[in-house]
Amino acid sequence: MRIISRKPAGPIQKTSADQNSIPEADLPLTIEGKKEMLAPFLDKNADMVQRSFVVGAKAKIMARAIYLNQIVDADVFNLHVLEPLMEYDGPGDEAVVSNLIGLISVSSLRVGQVQVQKAGNLKEVVHHIFDGLVVILLDGCPEVIVVDIHGGEYRTVDEPPGERTARGPREGFIESLDVNIAMIRRRLCDPKLVVKKTKIGRRTRTPVAYLYIEDIASP
Repeated sequence: MRIISRKPAGPIQKTSADQNSIPEADLPLTIEGKKEMLAPFLDKNADMVQRSFVVGAKAKIMARAIYLNQIVDADVFNLHVLEPLMEYDGPGDEAVVSNLIGLISVSSLRVGQVQVQKAGNLKEVVHHIFDGLVVILLDGCPEVIVVDIHGGEYRTVDEPPGERTARGPREGFIESLDVNIAMIRRRLCDPKLVVKKTKIGRRTRTPVAYLYIEDIASP
């Protein structure tokens, strides 16, 4: 028999990015600048959807929609947000771009809960995304569009028979990985919650996800 001694783990070492809260910094006007500033908060999550598109055949303004998978109603997004923006037939000159969000918010979007949020606050934009809202960035615009179209697939409220609890929610996981991740996202709207996906098994190649809170879990 071999006895292997192991030193007790020390305190969790947090990176400088984890120690700092989300800065209330100004977002750049360009779409590439916005993407670069948001990347540290978005790119680490496998359930983050980032959809690039062009607003209008005439305007040809680069845009990017950002939202969490299974939290947003994808059908409503495609039909009542993405399609009207791509079919926007207004001009896209500099005089119009400065007020473009106001124009398309009242003329193109077909959903009820539309907010016009100043893009100068990075912290608020990040929190909007992790609160389950759709954030649309436009090239050259000092603002973003925030659309509330919560949806996705919900788990039927049914307590797992083998895991009954006296207190707390009665929801249980199901066979769909994305739906299970979305259930956790709805309960914990924390930008520090990181979702990573991988596959296990040489033959089954079963998709799995591991989740952790960035500034709590040890690297």
